[in-house]
Amino acid sequence: ELDDRIFFRIVDYKSGHNKLDLNDVYYGLSMQLLVYLGVTLSLWKEIVNSPYLLSPLDTQGLVTKGVFKNVVPAGAFYMPIRDPFIETEGPCERELVVKEIQKELKMTGILVDDLDVIRLMDNTTSSGQSDLVSVTFTKSGVGAASSTASYDQVRALLNYVMRRVSDISSEIVSGRIDISPFLKNEMRGCTYCPFESFCVFDVLLEGNEYRVLRNIPKNAIWDAIMNDAKGEKD
Repeated sequence: ELDDRIFFRIVDYKSGHNKLDLNDVYYGLSMQLLVYLGVTLSLWKEIVNSPYLLSPLDTQGLVTKGVFKNVVPAGAFYMPIRDPFIETEGPCERELVVKEIQKELKMTGILVDDLDVIRLMDNTTSSGQSDLVSVTFTKSGVGAASSTASYDQVRALLNYVMRRVSDISSEIVSGRIDISPFLKNEMRGCTYCPFESFCVFDVLLEGNEYRVLRNIPKNAIWDAIMNDAKGEKD
């Protein structure tokens, strides 16, 4: 909570080293984390008043006081949930071990480039890399290597993802079942597909071809997403 704004942050706990790849989001391969945030922003009143929360918020009273004037996305993260093993060449001080463990458990994802909001997530680091989120602090604020985006970019990205989900859902309902697996670097759509045994996709068969997804520069993806958002408004 900051001023008259309430910020929502999604944390998805994972046993592996998950990262939010903007290319994967753009191609519709990795949307779950951002769908969580998009749904939360759309249905926040129902969520915070849910009987399944440990301590539901009194939103009626807060709304009356004007606290919930603006509901804003803060970010979405993957957080490793495991007990990392730290290798050293010899005895190591406890403080250094703790610091290495924190690095292994650092959250990755995307967050807004608002220093005040970032400080709500990590107020322990004044310079250098944060031990909690993918942010580098500089004298002037947030470093260029940080996994941040503007408020407009985050909202445009969420809108883009929700539209992709809607489009994909419509195609499924309409009965579209093209055999058209993707190929992106070393990733193949067939690797974890439960239907591979009776799909029988084989590049040696006529008409069986991968959809090759090429890596797009990050700035080009943001341009495409922002232009998409602009087109929706027009």
